[in-house]
Amino acid sequence: MTTAETCYVESKHGMGTFLRVMSFAKEGTYSFTPIWDIFGNVEYLCSRFSSDSQLSLINRMAGKKSVHVDRNLVKILRAAQRISAFTDGIFDITAGAVTGLWHRESGKIRIPAETEQINARSLVNYQWLDVSDSEVFLQKANMKLDLGGIAKEFALHAAAAKAEETGMGAAIIDAGGDICTVGAKPNNRAWRIGIQHPRREKSLLASVVLQNWDTVETSGDYKRYIKDGDKVYSHIFSEEVNDEGGKLISASLIYKRRDDLLPINGTALIAGGLAKAKSFLKMLPRVEAILVTDAMQVFMTEGLRGYVHILPYQARHQTFIINRRAC
Repeated sequence: MTTAETCYVESKHGMGTFLRVMSFAKEGTYSFTPIWDIFGNVEYLCSRFSSDSQLSLINRMAGKKSVHVDRNLVKILRAAQRISAFTDGIFDITAGAVTGLWHRESGKIRIPAETEQINARSLVNYQWLDVSDSEVFLQKANMKLDLGGIAKEFALHAAAAKAEETGMGAAIIDAGGDICTVGAKPNNRAWRIGIQHPRREKSLLASVVLQNWDTVETSGDYKRYIKDGDKVYSHIFSEEVNDEGGKLISASLIYKRRDDLLPINGTALIAGGLAKAKSFLKMLPRVEAILVTDAMQVFMTEGLRGYVHILPYQARHQTFIINRRAC
């Protein structure tokens, strides 16, 4: 689709979400094929829903033998191991035995028994994953990898790098609300990106001016879930948090990307709760964040002061600044 402003847009569905690329090239249309190829390749490698994926093969061979894998899968797994280690297992890429328990069978929602959950949790330990330069091995039978919290981010960063390498020019790559900008905006103003409201569908909580950053990643308990009557089971399994912290329902990370993925992600921040999220951010001075609690309190790091606009609603949000030196 082409607009009068010479904005070329293509959209697809992939990696379990909506994908969109917008290019503001000045001359002619830019081929988005290299971008789509990256998303397709990562999905092929990492999908736990496809029996043909390399991840599914690793899971089937758990406790039996190692599996030869693509070098990109090695990169993803090593990045995931770094996050698992940094968060001391709050984010654990071997959680597939647990996350796979909740699903639909013949149109009906299957809720696992407590004994099933306990048995599955006994198989979750990122330290039981061995990754070499070309082979991957899960040490115990019935262990399962789940890369849902990192594969999309890897693909998004790789797609942005490809766009820069091939001279795409000014562009936005959107993977289900996780966004990378490429190049300078045509009017030389900073990109402005919206943050999804976690409790108002199709509404924004805030907008962020990317004056010093080029990447926004948002995780939320509302993105993927199973509803059974009045009960909602999120794809993010949160720890119990004390009253001094708070339960997080949304976490956005704003930063300037580098070659390696961050040692943290929004899923880990939500799972750990507000207090732990603050402690993680204290160790990551180049990463800014917007955190939302279940009480609709909005916390943002001090580096975002002046660059974030919290949109007003009838139910006014309380906004707090995270002072990392005081965390």
